[in-house]
Amino acid sequence: MITAGLHVNSFASRIYPFGARPPFEKMMSRYARWTFLALQFAPFAHSSRGYSAYSDVGSVPDFIRELDLEPPEVSSVTTLLNGLDVDGSAGLSEEEKGSLSCRVAGFVLGGAEIVNNSAATFEQLVEVNWCDSCWFEPGCITQPESADHVSKVMRIVTFFGTKFAVRSGGHNPNPGFGGIDSPGILIDMARMNTTSLSPDGAVASIGPGSRFGDVYSALNSRGKAVMAGRLNSVGVGGYFLGGGLTYFSSRSLVGFEGQWYQLRYDVQTTENIPIWFEALSYSPSQAPQLLEAVVQYAEAAEGDPDAAITFSLAPTSGFVEFIYGKPVSRPGVYSMFYNITTLGSAINSTVGDMVSLTNAISEITSLEKKRRMIGSIAHKFDLPTLLGAYTMILDLAADVETFNGSVGFVVQPFTSSAVQHASETGGNPVGLKRTLQNFLTFAVEWDSSTDDSHALAAIQNYTSQVEGLAKGRGVYLESKCMNDAGHFQDVLGSYGSENLATLKSIASKYDPFHVFQVLQNNGFLLSKADVQIL
Repeated sequence: MITAGLHVNSFASRIYPFGARPPFEKMMSRYARWTFLALQFAPFAHSSRGYSAYSDVGSVPDFIRELDLEPPEVSSVTTLLNGLDVDGSAGLSEEEKGSLSCRVAGFVLGGAEIVNNSAATFEQLVEVNWCDSCWFEPGCITQPESADHVSKVMRIVTFFGTKFAVRSGGHNPNPGFGGIDSPGILIDMARMNTTSLSPDGAVASIGPGSRFGDVYSALNSRGKAVMAGRLNSVGVGGYFLGGGLTYFSSRSLVGFEGQWYQLRYDVQTTENIPIWFEALSYSPSQAPQLLEAVVQYAEAAEGDPDAAITFSLAPTSGFVEFIYGKPVSRPGVYSMFYNITTLGSAINSTVGDMVSLTNAISEITSLEKKRRMIGSIAHKFDLPTLLGAYTMILDLAADVETFNGSVGFVVQPFTSSAVQHASETGGNPVGLKRTLQNFLTFAVEWDSSTDDSHALAAIQNYTSQVEGLAKGRGVYLESKCMNDAGHFQDVLGSYGSENLATLKSIASKYDPFHVFQVLQNNGFLLSKADVQIL
């Protein structure tokens, strides 16, 4: 089960919890440090104005105390910030805020955890993001190694009012969701990548900077697995926060969609039991038969929690991966596909485990760096809707081909039993309807930034067309899958007023200064939802 692991450090936290007493030597060491701080802060002694609209820290001395620095760093930061209390952060330009934040972070984190734009590794870190349309060059990149370091970075950006972005794996193709231009700061979670098991092996604790390939390998050595990301390269943080889809949703989503309430990932494990999988390639000329088959499959899967597929079509190819949660080759739930002539096997029939499964699918999945834009809608399973949407994707393909673009079309069945299972074990914070449904996802990819506006207009138009088609058929569903949605879509607004009220309550409690609504660079933010909640 994915459990609450919310750890929020107040920006005005006290040094010792109630009742705690440090050893005498540490008390004397801290007393000496406080004496040193008092001498260093003399130039700021008469300043009492609040410094930033995003923090309750009122002065430079208070700010430096909260960073808990050693005397040499205290001296350096004090010199750097001398005289800044007069006007507070409002008197600084965006460039000055970013520059000061990066320089202070360098003293706080040390050289290994901050990468400036002059560093040899800077461009390599910028280009971690899957899509080159998401390659932004921040003022600096911080790579915290602990929750304490993250807390200190957040103290810095809130004190100065500096824009920031957070990146886990960088797989989301929406520009600015996992990146930011200078003078902003990128908080790269890559160093927080540990995976550990509870003593009884029932719960895996996973760092937000982990990638699923490493997670599966670490758990495999202990005979355990988690049902989560479908590609090795996908980052844990964004996947969980977006309520990511997994192969066996009907039996494994325990509190899953509520994961954007949390800041720590404690995930229920399963035994690493043998499973069966196979992938077949098809001619795109067989699209009508394949779409009819996937509708029949979805209905059959309603009664079989072990069944899963990955289904994609394009004007040049068709691909279906079959995954079954038991070591049973070609079970009957997939029989409707076996009467359709294939072009051959993309993955041979295999009995393996989660490691061999994700390795196999990752090996045949292109991770080429391109510009991409995605979109998604949810609808009740309906063959005319799928046939119409595919006809429209062919028109979209012809449009984007004029600038060397291509398209993708992915059908993702989600059973009513999966909705019920998730609701019973972790609630329903994304407002899913209890019905058999499809998360239809589509994408455009292209090469040149000169075609960005054309690509965006094309996929927005396609999204509107498909939504209109589904509404006309009476099968449209409001809920949107965050991890597959385009930045132009209102994901949080699709969750319903009750769930938005819950988010408002959480934001008010843990983010009273609206840091993540204003300073965070981009994302599906509460401040952008159609329903006004702030």
